[in-house]
Amino acid sequence: MADTLSQYTPPELLTTPDIIHTPVDIWCLGLVVVELCNKQLPWANLQADKADEELQKWREHTQPIGHADMHDFVMCCLQQPPQKRPQAAELLHHPFVKQVVALV
Repeated sequence: MADTLSQYTPPELLTTPDIIHTPVDIWCLGLVVVELCNKQLPWANLQADKADEELQKWREHTQPIGHADMHDFVMCCLQQPPQKRPQAAELLHHPFVKQVVALV
């Protein structure tokens, strides 16, 4: 991983690279939604030593991602610290997911 943060890697893996747990998957899910909506990830080649600063700037200055429910879903998935991220079962009740399921 060198000095560049993988595009989907959550910040907590910078300090503890061998952990695998649900909040990591929730982070990645949020980024998948961002990429599907914007056709690109919000950052590329994010430097590990500047990750927290860059992520905070992105959260504060990002334009709404899709409609309000989609944006809220993404922001829920990208919360810091990872313990604040919802569980997958909770996300199933999010208005964005309910709207997507209703379309299927």
